[in-house]
Amino acid sequence: MFAGCIPAHAAYFSIYEFAKDRTGANLPGHTPAAAAFSGMVATLAHDSIMTPMDTVKQRLQLGYYRSAFHCLQRMLATGGGSLYRSLPTTLAMNVPYASLMMMANEGARKVVNPSGEYSLTTFLLCGGSKGKRIALPHSR
Repeated sequence: MFAGCIPAHAAYFSIYEFAKDRTGANLPGHTPAAAAFSGMVATLAHDSIMTPMDTVKQRLQLGYYRSAFHCLQRMLATGGGSLYRSLPTTLAMNVPYASLMMMANEGARKVVNPSGEYSLTTFLLCGGSKGKRIALPHSR
């Protein structure tokens, strides 16, 4: 997984920043559609790398293979299609989530820090609030 996470996350953040520059999401003002599109494009790249890695990991957990390399060899021997079989489902889950998350994060960042100057507090506050799920108390 380590070998897949580094390139996948590098692709995600570099493509996200590139897409923000190209779509105008970095310009002053509120551009939620550009931020959402940037999150979508970055997620496509990320999941295209991580899906085969997840597939190998899951198959290794079944105990049928000696190593990740052995698993990959066997999958490629049958055409390799199983490496990407779950990609449509993965994208169907992750693309809407990433688009909405990035749209909300960029919008919150521009409200909290309208100057756009670097602020670690802004990044932690806005990014952290988008990743936190609020647990509601159960009624009895």
